[in-house]
This record gives sequence, structure tokens and C-alpha cells, in this order.
Amino acid sequence: MFVIMSFSSITAELRRELGSNMPQIRVLLKKNPAMAFTTINETASKVGKKHGIILSLNFPQRGKIEDFESYGTGEYRNGLSAK
Repeated sequence: MFVIMSFSSITAELRRELGSNMPQIRVLLKKNPAMAFTTINETASKVGKKHGIILSLNFPQRGKIEDFESYGTGEYRNGLSAK
């Protein structure tokens, strides 16, 4: 059974989860950006699965993946999609 939550609540949860993994993500960004991208989207997938949606992050602009503070915010809305 899924609890219906607002999109802003789901993105807030995603932001908390990413925040708790941020030290690992920062290390991966320096060593292997592709692995950081995978880790970020695995986290998004887990959050989305809890709510019965597919949640993924996209970084269409070069260097945007390094803008940690924007993950899951309205400011970064173009990089976040739910299906």
C-alpha cells in the first residue's frame, strides 16, 4: 500500500537521503562521476519506490552534477522527474 504524498514532500525526502549520502557522493564525483550519477539515481529510485513512482535525477548541463545544494530543490526542477 502506498501513501500519497505531495511532490514537495517526496523531493524533501530525496534531499534528506542524498544529504546523508553526500560524503560518499562527493568522493565519487572526484574519482568517478559516472559512479556518483549511479549512486544518486539509486537513492532516487529507492525513495520513488516507497511512493509508487519512478524518480530519477538528470544532469543535462555540464557540471550541474557538482551543484550539491540544488539536489531536490525547486531551483533544480529541470533535473528532477517523476513518472
